[in-house]
Amino acid sequence: MYTRNERKPSTSRRMTFMILGVGGFLALLIGWNMMGKYFAGQAAANMSIPPQTVTATQVVSEPWQGEQKSVGTLRAAKGADLAFDVSGIVTEVKVKSGAEVSEGQTLVELNADDLIAERRRLEANAALLKVDLERARQQLAYKGISQAEYDRAKASLTAAEAGVSQQQALIDKRRLRAPFSGRVGIVSLTPGSYVNAGTAVLTLQQLDPIMVDINVPQVQLGEIKPGQTVVLNLEAYPDKPFIGAVTAISTAATLISWPATATLTCSERARSFSVPAVTITPQPMLKLPASSAQRTPWWVAGARLTGSPSAPRG
Repeated sequence: MYTRNERKPSTSRRMTFMILGVGGFLALLIGWNMMGKYFAGQAAANMSIPPQTVTATQVVSEPWQGEQKSVGTLRAAKGADLAFDVSGIVTEVKVKSGAEVSEGQTLVELNADDLIAERRRLEANAALLKVDLERARQQLAYKGISQAEYDRAKASLTAAEAGVSQQQALIDKRRLRAPFSGRVGIVSLTPGSYVNAGTAVLTLQQLDPIMVDINVPQVQLGEIKPGQTVVLNLEAYPDKPFIGAVTAISTAATLISWPATATLTCSERARSFSVPAVTITPQPMLKLPASSAQRTPWWVAGARLTGSPSAPRG
């Protein structure tokens, strides 16, 4: 008859059975994985790449005009604050606020009565000397006077005429004239007002043509050239674009922008801008249909488009 201890397996035997079981399971798992890789490799070696679908389409040329948008500042082509060279009292204002004036037109006059009187005296003296010179010429013809006396009479007349011209120049300084054609600003002068020399009394601006100062980023500076077309849109005329051209590129640049100048002509009498005969020439570019650009896992297709180097990239 067996005892209880003799019927119970020993601990070392149970550990041996456990190790053998785990080892057999691992061997079975490794063999299964190796067998899967073998069959997968055989299937990949025998599999052929299916043919790819290629779609062909015609490349057409369509006009395209590149553009750059920027904010500009309008300014007059010519502008000046007019002032007198001398001080004096205003006697007459010959222009009204906002009036159109021509080059050389008298705008304001200062009191010059004393100067005018002096000019008349000098003119009378010059007239008398002119008569004396004519008499001296007649006397010289029949040797009534010497050549030296005739020369003194002629020099006296020349000096008198120079004095008249000098006096007229002093009178002209009392007259403020327009240096160029344009529009006068607000006139606040009245007859009787006293003005000092060098004090601005009127503002004159020439608005035909009108200039536009535009700041262009330096990265786009190489694409801006004189003669290129400029389309100006104003808030005052939202439905009316104005066309001009780039006239110059400034040499004064900042770190982030470069000023360019454009010119627009306008008609002041009609109080509206007039568009010059400038035609926008579109750049011919190649257009690829959207359906021709498809992504495939095996093939990469590319296209190279050649255009004008001055056209901005889209």
